[in-house]
Amino acid sequence: RFISGSVPRTIFMFGILIRQRYWKLTWFDYGCGALSVVALGVWLIADAPVIAILLAVIADLLASAPTLLKAWKNPETETELTFFMGFLASVITIPAIPVWDLANTSFQAYLIIVNLVLFAVIAFGKFSQRKLRQQSPTQIP
Repeated sequence: RFISGSVPRTIFMFGILIRQRYWKLTWFDYGCGALSVVALGVWLIADAPVIAILLAVIADLLASAPTLLKAWKNPETETELTFFMGFLASVITIPAIPVWDLANTSFQAYLIIVNLVLFAVIAFGKFSQRKLRQQSPTQIP
């Protein structure tokens, strides 16, 4: 769980520090980030483990929404291998789950789903772009 939070945090920090970034943050990005922070804040004070996990999933989903939107609109700006590796990392931790209940499995299941969705959106988008380039008439017969 540490890695699932530290990698996005590292990417976010480098995104702020590197001045040559080519993507501009929008109000949607800021809104998702703010709602994510609110969900994390409520998660910190939640006394019930299931509610805390649900809020962690909601926070991460809100934080993932701008990436999903960006990947949908501009798949060439993302690397599908990153999300495929996140999917694999989430899958291989399944045998380490000590007790199969909602508190122990829901966040891991969420990580599997979100990484798989992001991988599929990026891979399909890139595949579609290649097909369109191949079909577009570049030569006059």
